[in-house]
Amino acid sequence: MVSIRLKYVHRNWDRHGNVRVYFRRAGRFVRVHEPVGSPEFLATYNELLSATDGAKPSFGQKIGTLNWLVAEYTKPSRYHGLDPRTQRVQLLRLEGACAEPTKPDSTLLFGDVQCVHLNPKAIRVLRDRKKWQEACHTPAPCPSSSPGYHRRFARW
Repeated sequence: MVSIRLKYVHRNWDRHGNVRVYFRRAGRFVRVHEPVGSPEFLATYNELLSATDGAKPSFGQKIGTLNWLVAEYTKPSRYHGLDPRTQRVQLLRLEGACAEPTKPDSTLLFGDVQCVHLNPKAIRVLRDRKKWQEACHTPAPCPSSSPGYHRRFARW
């Protein structure tokens, strides 16, 4: 018997020893029920291959960035134990900080920067910009308006 290896086809064994065949591409994970090597299997494989052609997986935030850290911060029960208004204000402040460009004419945002690269100078720059926006009465959220807010977030 000839063994054919097709790209994006994965085999898993369940606890009873049965083989299960999956097509996995671009974040999609589809079980294929047809027997491997049959014309029906190849037709299903080609259909799934053409359906995901050019599709790229969506993984959300990159791990280790400020956006990722904000998402992780809002998950635990300690955050959800806060008053809904407090949750909303904190989230607006953090999202505002993440949406701030690293330099005035830069397309790189603070939220896309790896946390290991956020040194005290970068945090001071972000804080000072937000203070200036607050002084100008712009509607942008200001993370520095609550004393100790950054300490609580960093301690988390």
